[in-house]
Amino acid sequence: MQTGSCVKERKHKIEFKSPSEDEKEKSTNDQDRVRKREEEIERSAEELLPQKRQRTIKSCDITGDKVLMDIAKEVSDKWNEVGISLGIGFKTLQSNIGSLGNTVPDHRKAFLMLQEWKSRAVDSYTYMTLATALEENGLNMCAQKFCYT
Repeated sequence: MQTGSCVKERKHKIEFKSPSEDEKEKSTNDQDRVRKREEEIERSAEELLPQKRQRTIKSCDITGDKVLMDIAKEVSDKWNEVGISLGIGFKTLQSNIGSLGNTVPDHRKAFLMLQEWKSRAVDSYTYMTLATALEENGLNMCAQKFCYT
């Protein structure tokens, strides 16, 4: 019987990084991923939306009730705010349109507001004026759709 045992020792070299080195590396990788993703988003946005410098306002007159009705459907419940931005007085809006109450849908009120603007604003009845009013009231997509080429 043998009283001792033969044990082979294997020595492995194990390297440990300090936590701060791991955190730095992870932070750098995260920053790189975020930067790359932001670049991808920016590129895709540029492809989808025309840049402001490239937008051109329509130069023709706003004609036809069909165009006004299409715009009114987009304006809908913001008809009062857009009307004020177009220079129609609050009292006029309330007495002529607001007095209709809930019996008339908002898109119809918006149409009546645009008709009122059309009848009053001979010189300022332009896509530029309309685009400005729409954008002032957060209707940027509506302005883009109807007022720019």
